[in-house]
This record gives sequence, structure tokens and C-alpha cells, in this order.
Amino acid sequence: MANAFHRPKVRIVTGPPEGGFFREVIAHLRRPFDAAVRALRTWWLLHRGITHARRWRNPFVTTVGILVFGVLAAVFVIWALRGLVVAVFFNDTGAKDHGWWWGAFNPDKACSKIGTSCGAANGVVMPVLLLAISTLLFLAWRLGRVRRFCTRKARKEASSFVQTAGSLMDEVVGRDQLCNAIMNNLRDRKARRPHIVVANVGAGKTALLVRLAEKLAAKGAVPIPVRLRDAQGDTLDFCELARQRFQEIVQPVVRSDGEVDRIWRWLRQRADRIVVLGDGLEETLSRNHASGQRDNLIRKAIRKAGEEGLPLVIASRPHEPLRAMQAAMTELEPLSAEAALQYIARSGSWRSDSLLLDRVVEVARMSESPIYLQIAKDLHRRDLLEPLWAEGGTTDPTLHDTWELRGDLMETWLDALVDGDVHPELPIDRDTRSAVVAHISALACIGLASDRAEVGLWELDPRIGGDQDSDSETGSGHTRVPCNDEWNRRVTEELDHQLDGLRRARRSQEPDGASVCQDPSPDGSADAGKQCLEGLRTDLRLAATWGARMGLVHEYGRKARFQLSSTASCRRTSGPASWRGCSAAR
Repeated sequence: MANAFHRPKVRIVTGPPEGGFFREVIAHLRRPFDAAVRALRTWWLLHRGITHARRWRNPFVTTVGILVFGVLAAVFVIWALRGLVVAVFFNDTGAKDHGWWWGAFNPDKACSKIGTSCGAANGVVMPVLLLAISTLLFLAWRLGRVRRFCTRKARKEASSFVQTAGSLMDEVVGRDQLCNAIMNNLRDRKARRPHIVVANVGAGKTALLVRLAEKLAAKGAVPIPVRLRDAQGDTLDFCELARQRFQEIVQPVVRSDGEVDRIWRWLRQRADRIVVLGDGLEETLSRNHASGQRDNLIRKAIRKAGEEGLPLVIASRPHEPLRAMQAAMTELEPLSAEAALQYIARSGSWRSDSLLLDRVVEVARMSESPIYLQIAKDLHRRDLLEPLWAEGGTTDPTLHDTWELRGDLMETWLDALVDGDVHPELPIDRDTRSAVVAHISALACIGLASDRAEVGLWELDPRIGGDQDSDSETGSGHTRVPCNDEWNRRVTEELDHQLDGLRRARRSQEPDGASVCQDPSPDGSADAGKQCLEGLRTDLRLAATWGARMGLVHEYGRKARFQLSSTASCRRTSGPASWRGCSAAR
């Protein structure tokens, strides 16, 4: 009866190895080598067809000169060491053949007969050689120190190194292949030509330049980013703009302007290491547009850079002067969804849902704008992205609207910024953060009325003063739009209304009327002014300073500049600061 419930045990009998004992041993020994070969073949199959950037090298003539100098310096050092060794160990003057023999050559014996001539030659030649070699070594050390200082900033602080990149800019993904192709063309002195990267607002042109600066510095080149909207004169010279920017970068480590000029000429003409990265071609020479000379000046400047062999990469929006340009035109395509998902997922924890994150990236189309990628990464790092999707009540991607989800992303990011989850290193409380966001939103609404990326602080607060009579430039730099006083007045009223609400909320929490003052200056000096919640709009410049440190705007004196055009920011939700307050001012 027990056999009916319990099956009998089965014994498996194995025979000898089919290949024999020796073949089995050989197979076990070959297994690690076969695995290494398969891994190498897999790596080759995955990386074949990929363009890799090559390292920057000096020109042939410069390399030969450096080698000759190195050989002469080595000979001089060996000769000096030989004299020291002879003076210490071979100083027996009573010997028949005193000195140190090198084969048939004994300079000590030769100079013993003509000591006066040898002494005269050594007294003149040796000090001159010593002075020349020490001078060249000192110049080489100074050159290397300045070059390393510049490339170190490009590698480690690329976002701040590129002036047009805001603090929202973090890691750049998905652009390595394009960067490698551009770098290989710029490295070839015979096939080199200027490159122009064309894309619409928010497509990632500045992010491409940031990544290009990092890779150029890693390969031995010296990238020099320039802000082309600063060129507003009657001429445009990319080489001169780059030299001025280079002087600003290396100013902490140089001793004089003459040293800057010498190092620049060496890096530009002898070593051929300078690569100019220009951003914002559509905004350059905007004052000359009305006279019809702007397009010709831009074409002439790019043609001159090509004729001089200047490595040049320019980022620009599509506009008229790009036609018939003597440069390689590249249309920047959006990032792939896989690259965007990988970029955001790196900041999350192991508890995050990859499928849900994929749906958010797909619906919001985050690959179209680097700013959205950074905002989503900030929210995902603090576990605020997945709850945003769950609030919709459905997980079907087809039932979610792209612009609605983008608006929710903006609102959630701004709430996190006000609560201190984003930029927690800033020593300001929640109410002050709310006041700063309100001020920056008001400036964005003023820029929205005339489609401008740059807004004067005096347009919101006339007490600041400024160039109020001059017209303001548009984001494209093509026309000038006068200020709308009626719109500015309505924006100011809405700002005062929001700040009154903040003041009432603070008074309800602090019955004694105490106020919190913060000082953004690093040294805590009182010269920078203080911001108190009892008078939140007394110093708009201070709010612009805090907004710059939050990554919302760039501050230039009495002007604030948004990373993108204000109209594009509100229409496409590409700018965090301009999302709030515009509808209320209407």
C-alpha cells in the first residue's frame, strides 16, 4: 500500500565523459579564454560604427621644436651633472690622465692645455644656455598652468563655464556621437570648417555646447565659450571675442595682460588648441539689423573664421543669415526616449517604478527639452514624480494631455523650490522663496508681452532707474518692441497683491511683527542690502540675485535674462519662472 503513495527512488547512472578525460580538462582550461573572446566580440559588435573622438595634438613643426628643445635641455643637464661628478670623484690632479673618460673623449684633459680658452667659453656659453633653458622652462610651466586651469574648469564646472547655461543644467546625455563627429572635423586642419548647430527654442543647443566643452577639454583642446549677444558693435570677430573671454577666464592665474597675449598666441597659432563655442547667433549685432548690414557682417565673420582656420562651433535658432553660409549646418534632433529615461532614472531610488517613469517620459515628451529633463530629475530624486502621475486617477498614457502634465511638472517643481526641497543650500526661508518666485514671475510676464528674453528691472520698479527710453530687444534680436506701460502696471498690481498675501500670512504667524531678513552676500556684508518680508518689493535687484542663484534667471546689472524666450516659456512651459502669474495679470 505504501508503494501506491510513494514512488520509488530513481538512481541516475552516468557513464564516462564522451570526449575522454584529457579533452574534458582541456575544455575546462579553455573556458575562461573563450568567455573573454566572446565578451570582446560582443563589445566590438555593440561599438562598431561609432565615431570616437581623437586626442588633440600639436602641429608637426611645434612638436619637432619641442623635441629639439627637450634634447638640448637633456644634454645641458647631463653635461652639468658630469662636471659635478668629475669634481667630486675624479679630482685627482696628480694622475697622468685625470678626469672622467668617455671613450676617447676627455674634455678635462683637452682643457688642461688650453685652460684660458675653455674658461672663457664656459664663462660665456654656460650662463647663456642656463638662462635660456631656465626661461623656456619657466614659460612652459606658466603655459601649462594656465591651460590646465582653463581645461579643468571646462571638465569639472562646464555649466558655469558656458555663460549661457543656467544652473538648471546638469548632466548632458545623448549628444556624444554628434560631439565626436564635430571634434574629429575640427581636429583635422585640412578639412576643418565652421559648424553651425541649428534648432528651435528648448531643443538643447546650449546643452550640446556644454557637453562639447567637456569632451574637448578631456581630449586636450582648450574650449572658449562666448556669448554672441554681447557683440553689438559695427563688426564681428569671433577670434577677438574668444580672446577677450579667454582673458576673463584665466585672469586669476596670470600676472599681466602681456602674459595673456603670449599664451593666447601660443595656444592659437603654435599649438592650435583653441576651439571657440558661440551661443546665440540670432541675438548678435541686433542693433545693425535695421540698416541691413547684420546678415552680411555675420556671413563675413564666419567666412573669415574659416579662412583663418579657427575651430568654431555656433549654436543658433533658424533665421535669415543662415542662408548661403560657408559653414557645415547641422539640425539638432531631439533626444531619444531611451536616453531621456536613462537620464532621469539615474537619480531615483530602487523603489521607483520604471514602467510608470517610462509613461511619464513618453506623455510629457521630455526628450524635446533639456530643462524638462532636469526638472523631472529633481522631482524624481525627491520621490515627487510618481505621485504626480498617480494624481491623475488613470495610468493610461492616451488619457493624459502633454501640456497639462508639463504644467503639473512646473507647479510641482516650483512648490518644491519654495519648500526648500530644491536648492536647499540657499539660506532663505519659505516666505522669502515665495517672494522671489513672485518677483521673477512678474518679470517673466513683462517679457511675455513683447516676446523678450531680457527684461529691465526698472520696468517693474521705476525707482531702480535704467535705460528706460531705449527700446528693448526681442529674443530673436530682429526687431525692437517698446515697453507696454499698461501691461507693466497690471503686472505690478498683481505682484503687490501676492506680496500682501505673504505679508498677512507672516503677520498671522508672528503676532509681534518680527520679520526675517536674509542677506545673499557670501561674506554677510551689509553693503549688498537686506530683504525683509515687511517690505518685499523694496529691492527688486535682491530678488533678481536670489532668482539667479535659484537658476531661474541670469542677472546682468539692472537687467534679468531668462534662459529662453519668455513667450516660448509660457507657451511651451520651458521656463519655470514664467509659468506662474501671467494669467493672473491678465
